[in-house]
Amino acid sequence: MHAARRPLSAPTSRPPADRRAAEDLLGAPVGVFPAREVVVSTMGVVYGIGEDVDEASVGLRQRIKQEAHADGRPIYTPLVGLSLMVFFAIACQCMSTLAVVKRETRSWTWPTFLFIYTGALAWLLSFAVFQGGVLLGFG
Repeated sequence: MHAARRPLSAPTSRPPADRRAAEDLLGAPVGVFPAREVVVSTMGVVYGIGEDVDEASVGLRQRIKQEAHADGRPIYTPLVGLSLMVFFAIACQCMSTLAVVKRETRSWTWPTFLFIYTGALAWLLSFAVFQGGVLLGFG
């Protein structure tokens, strides 16, 4: 699955080792499509911690903090976290929202447009935040 997401994650990361974080974070939106509220538990599954994970889970926090490049630099930085938050703030990743739009419009046109447009906009803004942060020396 990582190889399939590589073309999308390459511009949001610098060295190849960074791509693992970007690919995991790109996988998270797919896993949380039913609702954004499950992003933490999805990351717990991605990292093999288990499904009963919440924001206070020490195991997941430690695992994310331990992810590092070969030279010891952390993979998950505040800039990566900010980029992820921007993505989730913009993207329409909620199945129930799309279902309501479909029911109200009686068409798949608007839910499809909403999903694609907000997803693309979220990716572009997340990309801009990450690359801007790198240019400013935060990454």
